[in-house]
Amino acid sequence: MLRAVLLLAAIWWVWFVTAWSTDWFDPGTPLIIGLLLWVMFGGLMMAAAAPSAHTGHGLVFAGAYVAIHLGRPAFLLPALRGNRRLYLVPGGVRLGAAIDALGPSGSRLGLLAGYLHLVMVAGVVAAAVGAQVMIAEPLSRDPAALMMALSGPALFLIGWILLAAAVHHRVSWHRPVGLAAIAALALVGRGLPLLAGSAILSVLLILVAHAERLTPARTGGTGRRPG
Repeated sequence: MLRAVLLLAAIWWVWFVTAWSTDWFDPGTPLIIGLLLWVMFGGLMMAAAAPSAHTGHGLVFAGAYVAIHLGRPAFLLPALRGNRRLYLVPGGVRLGAAIDALGPSGSRLGLLAGYLHLVMVAGVVAAAVGAQVMIAEPLSRDPAALMMALSGPALFLIGWILLAAAVHHRVSWHRPVGLAAIAALALVGRGLPLLAGSAILSVLLILVAHAERLTPARTGGTGRRPG
């Protein structure tokens, strides 16, 4: 458990620092594009090494982590040369607008959004662990294995729902419905092989994603979603 928390902390810190630093710059400039590509490459290396980071690929995980943090100032320092602030762009237009609307107290919303994203990142990490278990034992009927497979998407949806509620004070219906469906699968799917449970989970997530894609059409085609 402690090892999983350590991996989660490293992945979250990469995301948090990158999001925080790139919020202050125009993402369309070549230097910032290069920074994001650098972080993406390092993130792929970390993700590939994470399942076996404590056995045989620890140096790959740690090396990618260090390279990301050492490479960030190499991209940002030239961008700052001769500029106090190159460009201010809020991370997520609606989140930035909500923070601005709250005035001085908006900093608390920004902090809350950071921690809620941690819940979502934890869901991604848990989903990766669940996928590894499913690949290793696809026919397992162990309820604990199914719970591991379901916990990642459930955590991600919980973070997503809470973030939308904090920013917009409302939540699109398909997210809590998807979360309820995952909870129901955890109850009724205990006797299913892990592969079958994972297949049903995939269908549920596809339906949630499809409903999310259709949301702008239901709100008049403006591209604004209920949250």
